[in-house]
Amino acid sequence: RYECGYLKLLCEAKLCEGLTVANAATRLVLSEQSAADQLKEGCLELIKDHPEAVMATAGWEAVVSAGSELSDETSALLAGYSAAAKQGKKRTADEAGFSAIRVWTTVQLRSELLSRGLDILGTRAELVARLEQAGLGHDYGCSFA
Repeated sequence: RYECGYLKLLCEAKLCEGLTVANAATRLVLSEQSAADQLKEGCLELIKDHPEAVMATAGWEAVVSAGSELSDETSALLAGYSAAAKQGKKRTADEAGFSAIRVWTTVQLRSELLSRGLDILGTRAELVARLEQAGLGHDYGCSFA
C-alpha cells in the first residue's frame, strides 16, 4: 500500500552491517518473523562462521524456541547441509555457471548493486542478471570477505 519494500531492504542492510556474535541469533529470529531474507542470510553466514560463540549467547534460546523450521534450517547449516541439498534439489547448469556473482549471497548482490547506484529490488535471479548486465560476470572475482 505504501510501497515500503525499498525502505525494508535498506533497514535490512543496516541490520546486516551491525551483525555481531552477540546479536546474530536474535536478529535471525527477527528475520524469520518479518520475512527479511537478506538479514536471514547475513545471520546464517555469521552463525556458520562462529557457531559456538553464537550458541553461547542469550539469544540462541530464541532460535531454538522459534519453531522447528528455523531450528531445523540452522541445525542443517551447522551440520554442513544446505537447504537445497536437504530438500534434494540439484543445481541447474545455469546455476553452476562460470559467473562468480552467481554464488554471492543476496546481501552481497544488493550491496554491490547499491554501490553502483542500481536498483536493489527483485528476486535473487534478477539481482544477478542486473549485475551481469552492468558488466560484472565471468572474470569478476568475489571481493566480499
